[in-house]
Amino acid sequence: MYSAKNWHEDTYVLFQTPGEIGCFAYIYSGVMGLIECHGRSMPGFPADALNPKLKDRPTVFTVAESSDGAFKFTSSLGTYTDEKGYRLLPAGMKLTVGETGCAVGDDHYIACVTSQHHGFVISPTGSWTF
Repeated sequence: MYSAKNWHEDTYVLFQTPGEIGCFAYIYSGVMGLIECHGRSMPGFPADALNPKLKDRPTVFTVAESSDGAFKFTSSLGTYTDEKGYRLLPAGMKLTVGETGCAVGDDHYIACVTSQHHGFVISPTGSWTF
């Protein structure tokens, strides 16, 4: 199963990519939302999202959905913990709930889109939000 419940009994989905990026999202009334992906590294991470104060320090790279639905890349001080409970979502597979979903491709490619037509792409050739 790619889903679980937290202590509030909210259902959430979680998966890990072959490139060791962990992603999760909550499911409310059959709609998946508040998607977040994070990892020790993130291919094509936007240079303008790098925190210059973290140079040569342990960093977690994140892309997350904000309350207004838009996505944002950030970097923060910390150590990434391997998500042992996250199941591998292999390249060529997707996980969808309603009109929202994420797909994993070859070469560390990940794309997620919401029913509000916001989303992100993680790719070695450049990562971006829309």
